Amino acid sequence: MTALQKDKQVNFKTNGAVWLEAQKVFAEKEMDGTSALNYFLQFVATNKKLPFLTDEEQEREILVAKLQERVKKNMESETISFEELEKRLG
Repeated sequence: MTALQKDKQVNFKTNGAVWLEAQKVFAEKEMDGTSALNYFLQFVATNKKLPFLTDEEQEREILVAKLQERVKKNMESETISFEELEKRLG
C-alpha cells in the first residue's frame, strides 16, 4: 500500500478492552494501532465499502440464506395445481 501524507489528526473514544484485544492482533501483524487504522481508512476510501458486513447486512444475509433454503425445499416437495390449492384452502 502506498504511504500517504498524514495531515489530519483524529481522536475518538472506544472500549478499552476492545482496544487492548485489537492491539494484540495488530502486533501479530507487526502493525501499531495508527498503522492499522490508516490501513482501514485507506481501504474504505479506495474500495468505497467496508471490509466486513454491518449487523444489518449480516442479518439480511442470514434471512436470504433461510429463504433460499425454504425455496429449495419447496421446489423439491410435491407440487399441486392452483385449483387443488384453492380446494385445500377453502
